[in-house]
Amino acid sequence: MAQRKIDVVLDSVRRLMRLGATANLVNLLQKQHPADLAQVLSELGEKDRSACFSLLVERNSKLAMEALSELGPEGGAALLADRSAEDVARLLHDLVRPLGRLRGTEELRVLVPETDRVAHDDDEPQEKQGGQPKECLVDPPS
Repeated sequence: MAQRKIDVVLDSVRRLMRLGATANLVNLLQKQHPADLAQVLSELGEKDRSACFSLLVERNSKLAMEALSELGPEGGAALLADRSAEDVARLLHDLVRPLGRLRGTEELRVLVPETDRVAHDDDEPQEKQGGQPKECLVDPPS
C-alpha cells in the first residue's frame, strides 16, 4: 500500500478510536490487507496498537493473526504478551490453519516462548511431549 494510503488509514483509525466508533473501526480494519494492517499497527502507539489488535481479535481473529504474522516476531510477541497461554494457543491455531505450515519453529518460539501448547495436524492443541511437539504443523529450522 502506498504511504499516502497508509497515512489516510492511520489517521482514520486514530480518529475512530478516539470517537469510540468501534463498528466503523472494525469495518475499516477488515478492508485492509494483512501486510498493510501490520504497517498501520506498527505506526500506532503501544496503547492504541494493543486496543486495535484486541478489537480485531474479537471480531476477526484470522485477520488479526495474519496481520500479527506480518509484524515479525518481536512485534507479534509484544501483542501476545498479556494474553493467557490458552488464548495464544487458540490464536496461533487460527494463524497456522490458513498458512498450512509456518517456516520454522524459531518464529513460533519467539511469539509464544512460555506456552506449553502448540497447534497440530488434528486441529486441536496438544501437550508437548519431551519438549518437542508431536505431529506439529511447524517445521524444524533448516
